[in-house]
Amino acid sequence: MVTFNVTIQSLVADMFLMYRCWIVYAKSWTVIIFPTAFWLGGMALSLYILIVPLIQPGGDLEHANTSSLHTFLAAKCATTITVNIYATGFIIWKIINTDFTVARRIQVANLAITSPATKHQVISGSIREKSRTPLQNTALILFEAALPYTLVSIANFIAVILGSNFSYITSAIEIVIIGLTFNQIITRVYKKRVSREQSSSNLLGPEPLRFSPPTSPSYVEGASHRQQEECGKQYVVYAEAHIATHPILSL
Repeated sequence: MVTFNVTIQSLVADMFLMYRCWIVYAKSWTVIIFPTAFWLGGMALSLYILIVPLIQPGGDLEHANTSSLHTFLAAKCATTITVNIYATGFIIWKIINTDFTVARRIQVANLAITSPATKHQVISGSIREKSRTPLQNTALILFEAALPYTLVSIANFIAVILGSNFSYITSAIEIVIIGLTFNQIITRVYKKRVSREQSSSNLLGPEPLRFSPPTSPSYVEGASHRQQEECGKQYVVYAEAHIATHPILSL
């Protein structure tokens, strides 16, 4: 049962990973020819791995514990690792390359609209920029999400080659970590979005307290002298409160 779950889930996960790579490269079939060939090979190996126990006397994997079956299991793990590294690497490379191209075009546009005296400041300012761009954050999130799955797949591959019982543990972990990989991407993206919104609100600062000036009755025809004095006092209070809350005048 564990072998069935790992085999099917890895095939589905690799299929979605290749789909992402296909979308990122503008639906280019050339890019996914290599991983698709390995994925089809992994599917053929999976069918063999799942069918062999059914034709064995015991009807399970323990009774079909032959050297040939371990070879097929190791080959299936190798195809999973290859597809994962290839697709993830190409996606990250495309994102980083796009980010670099956009940054260069922005720099060229800034140089085109600035005066010769300020060109050096534009160039040095772009060099000193250390904060990561949204595309760089996206590439980092994808790398961090794919790394645990890749490491567990490699550990499972080594355990299968050595014929160790540790492969049962790595296989069980691989079942869980496939789902966690996609959830980690969603969680990290949401976390980045929340932190970005909080940073924007902190930069804007709290909304200043505003006082509406009182309506002056002095402009009303027939206002008495006492009413004009009361209005003058109200304006003095308003002016003092406005100055006290002003970020510059209150210094």
